[in-house]
Amino acid sequence: MNQAAPRNLKLAIPLAIIAALAISASLIPVKFLAGFPTTGVVLFVRYFIILLIVFPFIYVHRGEQSVGQFLKTKRPVLHIVRGVCGTLSVFCYFYASTTLPLADITVLFSTAPLFIPLIARVWGGIKIIHQLWWGICIGFIGVICILHPGKELFHLDALFGLLSGFLAGVTYVANRYLTYTEPPLRNLFYYFVLGTVCALLVALSHIHQLAQLNLKAWLLLIAIGILGYIYQYSFTVATRNAPVRLITTFLNCAVIFSLLFDFFIWHIIPSWLSVAGIILTIVGSVLLVVLYPKES
Repeated sequence: MNQAAPRNLKLAIPLAIIAALAISASLIPVKFLAGFPTTGVVLFVRYFIILLIVFPFIYVHRGEQSVGQFLKTKRPVLHIVRGVCGTLSVFCYFYASTTLPLADITVLFSTAPLFIPLIARVWGGIKIIHQLWWGICIGFIGVICILHPGKELFHLDALFGLLSGFLAGVTYVANRYLTYTEPPLRNLFYYFVLGTVCALLVALSHIHQLAQLNLKAWLLLIAIGILGYIYQYSFTVATRNAPVRLITTFLNCAVIFSLLFDFFIWHIIPSWLSVAGIILTIVGSVLLVVLYPKES
């Protein structure tokens, strides 16, 4: 039986907001790269850079243990599930961002809280509390607005964005289970090792593009890697100190950051339908927290 993870909301909530800012800001260099190199190559460099950042911290903070002892885990399958789903989620997120406004793709990525009750039901047999359906239904009405029904039915890139939200939900649930037994640095190490391997498999046929990049492109890739580390570390520590349903709701701050980036960098003003969808999706996510029984 898993022990409950400690709670420290004064630490968890600010970290969740920092994670939201980092995941939103990471799309800025992705859009500036304008599709070259390919999304798979961007993903590989992102994970590899983060792995380089994480490893020295592991060496310093391993205590009296060897690196091998510190990294020893009894939950390899759960690490693999989280690593694969997390990598695919970020791939879909980056891929969709090349054509969609930041606010739209960010709110689709932020649908993860809407999927979490459904994922927890299938994964852990956790019954969905009846009042949560209000939040789930309102949130998905917002998603439909953002997908612009009737505009070629559904935009393919928007569906990639929605898939990134679902896969993020699976990743968040897996991450919460891992925080019961795994320290943050071990958690991060396995996530980024698996992410690097998965991204390399996706990028293999285009890996030669790295030799064609100029200094500006490399600086953008490094920025993506650093922002990725800030996001993942902040999120991992936040979920160790608060319920995942609460932390993922605060990640909706990323939508506000993305709206500001869209306006000030690309001078994009969202349509009324998109604004309505964003509001409904955020309201749905917030309701999942407000309506959740406090004793659960």
